[in-house]
Amino acid sequence: MKADIDAASCSSKLELLFQSHESNVDAAKCSKSVCPACHAATCFTRKDIRRRNLRYLRQNPVTSILHVAKIAIRLVRWKCFLCKYTFTDYPDFRTPL
Repeated sequence: MKADIDAASCSSKLELLFQSHESNVDAAKCSKSVCPACHAATCFTRKDIRRRNLRYLRQNPVTSILHVAKIAIRLVRWKCFLCKYTFTDYPDFRTPL
């Protein structure tokens, strides 16, 4: 029973992180404060946005059964207007493959 409660709180935390990330994308806010290449401070312009699907474990609130849920998030590519370096701003909750 304890594991079910932990899984439910974990999935709700993930869903809050998803919403926070999407609001940052809407507000055109980059999570990095300096350019990874030239280390200039906040000199980014948004280049493009692409959608990626993520899977995560979610607990059904009625039956308490864990299942795999999918969500589509948007990943923003930023371009430093000083050195022209382009990078993708991956959220912290996304693990590399």
